[in-house]
Amino acid sequence: MNRFLITLSIVYLICISTVSGQQNLIYQVNRNYQKGIELFEKQKYGAAYKYFRKVIDDNFNVLSLQKSDAEYYSVLCAIKLNNDDAENLLDHFVKNNPESQYINNAWFEMAKHLYSKKSYKNACVYFEKVNKYLLTGDEKAELFFKKGYCYFQLKDYSEARVAFYEIKDIDTKYTSPAIYYYSHIAYIQKNYETALNGFLRLTTDENFSKIVPYYITQCYYYQDRFDDLIAYALPIIDSVVENRAAEMAKLIGDAYYNKNQFKEATPYLERFHKNEKNISAGDNYEMAYCYYQAAKYKESVPYFEKASMGDSILEQNSMYHLADCYIRLNEKNKARMAFEGAAKLDNNKDIKQDALFNCALITYELSYTPFNDAVKAFNDYLTLYPESKRTDEALNYLSQAYLMTKNYKEALISIEKIKKKDQTIKKAFQRISFFRALELFNDSRFQEAIETLNVSLKYATYDPNLNARAYYWIGESQYR
Repeated sequence: MNRFLITLSIVYLICISTVSGQQNLIYQVNRNYQKGIELFEKQKYGAAYKYFRKVIDDNFNVLSLQKSDAEYYSVLCAIKLNNDDAENLLDHFVKNNPESQYINNAWFEMAKHLYSKKSYKNACVYFEKVNKYLLTGDEKAELFFKKGYCYFQLKDYSEARVAFYEIKDIDTKYTSPAIYYYSHIAYIQKNYETALNGFLRLTTDENFSKIVPYYITQCYYYQDRFDDLIAYALPIIDSVVENRAAEMAKLIGDAYYNKNQFKEATPYLERFHKNEKNISAGDNYEMAYCYYQAAKYKESVPYFEKASMGDSILEQNSMYHLADCYIRLNEKNKARMAFEGAAKLDNNKDIKQDALFNCALITYELSYTPFNDAVKAFNDYLTLYPESKRTDEALNYLSQAYLMTKNYKEALISIEKIKKKDQTIKKAFQRISFFRALELFNDSRFQEAIETLNVSLKYATYDPNLNARAYYWIGESQYR
């Protein structure tokens, strides 16, 4: 009996001790949890994290709500502390607590954390996990904007556009930036009317009012709404951000240029060229052509020269107009070289043809001795364009070039081909045929000489002296 009582007493004492120990442990866990919450609210995340870890460790083999909550807060602390293991802790929390009410918020916090670190691809993974219906109105706005921005940075404009669309028409602190990026995507995708409508909504927004005018102007430009562009941009050009002013001036200049108002375009294109370093061949061509239309040929030259170094279409046009500028500046040799360059390009057949003729003409006018270059140039022209409206003119110059070289045979062939002979050509015909006849006489080809002298006599009225000499040599040929 005594032994039984002793055993019973021992068991009782053990039970009392176990219950007391459990009570002490629960008390300690509760105390650590509350301390962790207190520190977390004070944003002392490092210290709070330690207390939450104690709660988790003391409940190692226990599935309790308090342990689950402690795991959630430890994840938040790790995120706030930018710990490397934050994602692992989150995965562990979700795996161990699939029914936790905090899972959606944990994903949201991780997504925002990765967003702040500019880890946009990873942030998108977590943003996609978040259930928007479990968020408050402000949280939803933050979700859609930040998710949209991540996709925007990843150049996934379709997903970004969908996200920004959710909040662009509701009143939140993210509405203006959402409108901006939604419109910017439309601009990138060349949906200019959609982009324009969005940008116009931001003209009075303090954060975007200095930025959107450039895009609004661009939208008008790409829609060929040049009158709208000018009406909108002119009053505000001096108030846009400095790094956009030159581009804005260019757009205004381009608008006037497309309306063939070259005088109005000039000061704005000049402003662009003065303040912009990256100038395209097209920009140089526009500036040159405005000066050209104003008869400022000297000012046109350097811009046409630069434009001629661009793509082949501009190169040919630029060389052609450059040649005309040189002619007007009385620099014919430079004009000849410019025409020659334009004639070598095939983009515009009309320009090619006209440039080749003018190249030959200037070569002739420069009186190259012994006119071989002029002869070749006109022959090239006639070979390439035998049906040209300027064929007779080319043949006339060619015959004159042959005459200068005393190549009477070829000169006669050329002048005979001329369909419409004016008095100048007929006078030349008399002279060329006469001297060709003398060549035939000297070669003892007397009958051919007589025939050719008779051709000269058809135009006897132009030079009486040659007329008399022709009769003499006909007689001499008959005698021989």
